[in-house]
Amino acid sequence: MNYWGYSNLTNSNHAIFLSPLLTSSQYEYNACETQAIGRVRRYGQMNTVHIWRFLTMNSIDVEIWEERSGRKVGEVEGYKI
Repeated sequence: MNYWGYSNLTNSNHAIFLSPLLTSSQYEYNACETQAIGRVRRYGQMNTVHIWRFLTMNSIDVEIWEERSGRKVGEVEGYKI
C-alpha cells in the first residue's frame, strides 16, 4: 500500500523524492508527484518551498526519471554529481 498520500505535511517546506515512482501510466506518475508537491506548496505557505530529487546514477532510477520527465539528468538546473 502506498502511504505517500496520507502524509501530514502541515509544517513542511521541503519535498524529497528518493527515487522515481514506478507507475503504469504517465498520468498516474504526474498525479502522484503533483499531489506530493501540492501538499508542501499548500494554501497559506509562507516559506520558500524546496523540491529535492535523489537519483542513483547508472541505474534504472535515471532511466525511469528521464522517460517520465522528458529531460536528461545532466540538462537539469542545479544538477550535481
